[in-house]
Amino acid sequence: MNSIWIMYMRKTISLFMLIFALAISSFSQSNSNSEFPTGPEINEKVPDFSLPDQNGNLRSIKDLASVNGALIIFHRSASWWGYCKKELVEFQGKISEFEEKGVQVIAISYDEVSALKKFSDNSNITYPLLADVGSKVIKEFGILNESVNPSRSSYGIPNPGIYIIDKNLKVVNKIFEKKYSDRPSAESVLISYLDKTPDSNFEEFSNNYLKAYIAVSDTTSYPAQMIKAVVNVSLKDGYHIYGNPIPDGYIPLSIELENNSSFKMDSVIYPSTTTIEMKSINETFHIYPEKFRILTDIRISGRPTMGIHNLNFIIKFQACDDSKCEIPEEFKFTFPLRISRASKELNWKYLFLSL
Repeated sequence: MNSIWIMYMRKTISLFMLIFALAISSFSQSNSNSEFPTGPEINEKVPDFSLPDQNGNLRSIKDLASVNGALIIFHRSASWWGYCKKELVEFQGKISEFEEKGVQVIAISYDEVSALKKFSDNSNITYPLLADVGSKVIKEFGILNESVNPSRSSYGIPNPGIYIIDKNLKVVNKIFEKKYSDRPSAESVLISYLDKTPDSNFEEFSNNYLKAYIAVSDTTSYPAQMIKAVVNVSLKDGYHIYGNPIPDGYIPLSIELENNSSFKMDSVIYPSTTTIEMKSINETFHIYPEKFRILTDIRISGRPTMGIHNLNFIIKFQACDDSKCEIPEEFKFTFPLRISRASKELNWKYLFLSL
């Protein structure tokens, strides 16, 4: 009898796992492998709208953005989606820094006011959570997730993303990712788009012609989140550092993340270069300004184990002045990063009900 029961349970569990895998694939596949609409582009205006917040008060985007603009988070749901809940709570943790810059944080979803009120009360959210029931504003922005079958209860969700707008409702920056689960940390947004100078989690390095620091935006993260690495450089007058392309034999500025299957570094955003021609040696160089910073996203990928991981960076460069070139430099840095769970709420029940 025992052996029959064990066999039955194994088959039941296998069937359950198969159905669950199909549910995940069916529900989340579309945004992970193809382009999708991301709405108004940089320098375009967003639609003018008014929506009720979690307390039932009608809020106008013009009023919300009137001081120094707004950061608009479009998310799937504050009721049933763990990634969104984590994102909203994290921005609450940095809300005072956005307020200091006069930037109003708001979040928009297709949730009912009552659902937003419940989440807001449970999570101590103080910024406006706006209820776009019927997804009118989501459609006006042009970011409705068209892959969801209209018969499902999840129909009406947006392609999740962030707009940063000025007080005239013009888009200054926007952040949309192909994978619905990829979300930037609040600290990385402050550093990348609102020019925050990291005040912790950084290391300085210098020599006789350079002062610089490297910083990582976060000390704690979770799977699928994006954090930021930033390098700030100040050169002594008369010195310059090379960028690409570069003649053979010289060392351009580079930042690398040592191989780690749990962390992937995006393309590095370098500053613009100036071209100089050295006619005496018949070579052309691209040089960076005397003061600059570089940025790159670090993505937490796969399924890293919970706990402390090390991010190991290598920075290489060669500096020259008008008469000589210095010996190539290489600096190594290690930043501990704690990986924690995105959310305790896994919403298994919803995934099945939404099929």
